[in-house]
Amino acid sequence: MSIPLTPLEDNEVFTFFNQNILFNTLQVRKSNGTFGKVKKYSILNHPERYIGIQINSIDYLNTLAFDCDHEDVLSFMDFNLPLPSLTIINNENGRHHHLYYLINPIPLFNTNKKTNSFLCDIYNGISKKLGSDKSYTGIISKNFINKNQFRILGSLKKYSLNDFSEFTKSHISKSEYKIEVQEPVFSRHIKLFDSIRYYAYSIAGESESYDDLFNAIFLYAKTVNKNLENPIKIKYIVKNVSNFCWENKYKFNKNKWNWSGYKKQTDEVNFVNRSKREKDRRKKELIEKCPINLNNIK
Repeated sequence: MSIPLTPLEDNEVFTFFNQNILFNTLQVRKSNGTFGKVKKYSILNHPERYIGIQINSIDYLNTLAFDCDHEDVLSFMDFNLPLPSLTIINNENGRHHHLYYLINPIPLFNTNKKTNSFLCDIYNGISKKLGSDKSYTGIISKNFINKNQFRILGSLKKYSLNDFSEFTKSHISKSEYKIEVQEPVFSRHIKLFDSIRYYAYSIAGESESYDDLFNAIFLYAKTVNKNLENPIKIKYIVKNVSNFCWENKYKFNKNKWNWSGYKKQTDEVNFVNRSKREKDRRKKELIEKCPINLNNIK
């Protein structure tokens, strides 16, 4: 049975951050809800400015990350899971991330079929038991050195995939539910698409014609595709990326990051307003589904 998580001292968390965040420049989510790219030392010097930090990349998996939109922080104990390296808890609503850091990062493009299947087996099993968000990409986590917004617990221990083998044998029953071998975070299509589009963003502004852009992206995609154990058809992915990048070639900024074509996020589409709109939408949806007309109640 797992033992309860223990609070971590500030110096322990900062040391762990320094030693295990492997990027000099990180993708981040800022406190105002917008996304960007900053140097590692900026986060160390001003952790309160960032609510999300990069922990994995599209090429390497450094940590198994799970986004839990509920308040049961100790649910991992019910399934005899290992202690998370870090559990990052939102002070306001109790929602949290469990992070299991790996001793050796796993290259996602060159992972053999057996390892990839085992990795997905582990991820699916833990995700189901924890009730975590299966669409979470695991690239950006809550910022575990921002103590103003998050409470940090954990063991700071690092694991190998074999440390989870007993868990998968004990708790994953293929007769209970079908294992999806390729979750979105490990999908060949997603890995290929992300790799292609990030490359395309960087060269779009310098391309003299659509054909030049398309050919450059196509050649790059062929190289990436060769590294996949089971190559996939790239024509339509390249075409879609080329069309988008050609239409927006003058809108890209190499020094900035965001999730939808590098468009600068305004106050109207920031995280706070998006959250408010989503809350209003859900409220309206619940009212419409309610068998009693709540609008007529005085």
